[in-house]
Amino acid sequence: MKTRQAVVWALGILGCVPEFDGQTEAGGFGVGDVVPETSMMDQTGEEISLRDFDGDVVLLDISTMWCAPCQEVASHAQETFLDYRGDGFMYVTVLQEDVHAKPPNQGDLEEWASSFGMTSPVLADGGAPEERITASAIENGQFPAILIIDRKGKVVERVGATDDATVRSAIERAL
Repeated sequence: MKTRQAVVWALGILGCVPEFDGQTEAGGFGVGDVVPETSMMDQTGEEISLRDFDGDVVLLDISTMWCAPCQEVASHAQETFLDYRGDGFMYVTVLQEDVHAKPPNQGDLEEWASSFGMTSPVLADGGAPEERITASAIENGQFPAILIIDRKGKVVERVGATDDATVRSAIERAL
């Protein structure tokens, strides 16, 4: 544990930090981690940070354009977003690769959003695999990674199955 994190943790244990929940500011994508403060380009060319959605429950779908299970999840994304957005919910897709396993560009993001009728953010996390912001969310090279993030920006669940009913149950537990 880094020195600053250890101090924050110790102060939290002693009750010196208001609303301490055991999390430090170091970001990550494992269950219990607070997502990092970082920005990625969306399908409209805007820079979006995952922390822009603090206050909402977020489903973070980390996918690739070539992945059939990713496409299946995306086919339900807009309906899921519309069904829960009134409850303080946001659906965010992060694409790591295009159909050629290369970093996605804005045209790829637009194509993905258009193909699946998505109005929620579709973000690009390109670059070399080891440089990707969301690289740590991918386990054993398996896509998609579906994470549920609570209203404070903490990952509270990794959804193992990609069927719509399982994904919706995970959202409802977090709401």
